[in-house]
Amino acid sequence: MAGLNRTRFHRQKRSEGGGKFAAVCVLLSSCLCIGLRLAGATPRFEKHVIDGDTRAESCAVADVNRDGRLDIISGEYWYEAPGWKKHRFRTIPVLNDYVDDFGALAIDVNDDGYPDVVSGSWFQKMIVWYENPKTADGLWPRHRIENGLNIEIISRVKLSGSSGSTQILPNYGGTEEVAWYELLRGEDGRVEWSRHLVSKRGNAHGIGAGDVNGDGRPDILTPNGWIEGPEDLNQPTWKFHSVWRLGGQYGETGQIYAYDVNGDGKSDLIASAGHSYGVFWYEQRVDKDGFIGWVTHVIDNTWSQAHALTLADLDGDGLRDIVTGKRYRAHDIDPGTFEPLGLYWYRLSREGGRVQWEKHTLSYDDGVGTGVQIVVTDLNADGRLDIVVPGKSGLHWMEQVE
Repeated sequence: MAGLNRTRFHRQKRSEGGGKFAAVCVLLSSCLCIGLRLAGATPRFEKHVIDGDTRAESCAVADVNRDGRLDIISGEYWYEAPGWKKHRFRTIPVLNDYVDDFGALAIDVNDDGYPDVVSGSWFQKMIVWYENPKTADGLWPRHRIENGLNIEIISRVKLSGSSGSTQILPNYGGTEEVAWYELLRGEDGRVEWSRHLVSKRGNAHGIGAGDVNGDGRPDILTPNGWIEGPEDLNQPTWKFHSVWRLGGQYGETGQIYAYDVNGDGKSDLIASAGHSYGVFWYEQRVDKDGFIGWVTHVIDNTWSQAHALTLADLDGDGLRDIVTGKRYRAHDIDPGTFEPLGLYWYRLSREGGRVQWEKHTLSYDDGVGTGVQIVVTDLNADGRLDIVVPGKSGLHWMEQVE
């Protein structure tokens, strides 16, 4: 464990109910590894450069051409497995030294059996989806979902427990509003996205979803507090609880997860500092009167700009581990910007009733930096979880080989 720092946030009364729903904000990673090795063994990874010239910072994985293999989508291209042939399917401007795509989700929007791509842009201030034309080459038609708001992160979530609809949660910039979007399809095949505004305050740099108070309903997580999911998700205003500050010194994080780290049946939080030093977990404590308090634990504060973070059970022991790394030039003025790049995973264990995070280095000072997304999936269908990581330093595949 790299260090421990305890900070108590504001307390609040815990809701009644014993639900243990613990949804996470990004449904990009599998929580069970079906590998051939023994559960709990330390996996080994091998680096592959998919594209050393790209500077795109988002990615998704899907079988784009329906040939039975998973392909990679990043920036203007999709990369066809197994040889990773590049197909340009869209145009994205480079603005202020950023490829203006700050999130990519592979979703079959029009229900035709082929994955489309939902994306968010910061500088162009829009959420769009690109329609897969079912051909290998050519640009895909683009459809607008939202205009006028900066998008820092976009995640696929499950906010409605009773509905099978597709839902996305963007992280806005320049506004305190928090909203989620629901995909609706008409009988005539027409596609619409319904925007649900849940709060006019609380939004900041970072976003997630999970059941904080154990009532069985997912809540929305922000760096400044959580927005309580009501029984009727369509009601216009959800209750905002300003009880914590996540993301380290500057309160700027990326993906935020609700996960029972210590196994006590309550949801804790996992987040990182996107523009400073630190990867953290925040322990939920409930006193005898039912009030919730939060204790900050530093997992690692030896490197900076852990903007992208995801959870996955890499070693197959039933506990989710952290996968994260240093974003290459998130901002040139950030603390530690020009320190060596690194990609890491942190193995969670609860041996002896004590939470420990064992750090494993996937790459250090070897050209692998992160962007705003990391995907963990079995890319080559060998039964082991792999890691796909984009960034200004290129697009890489860390293959789990044993």
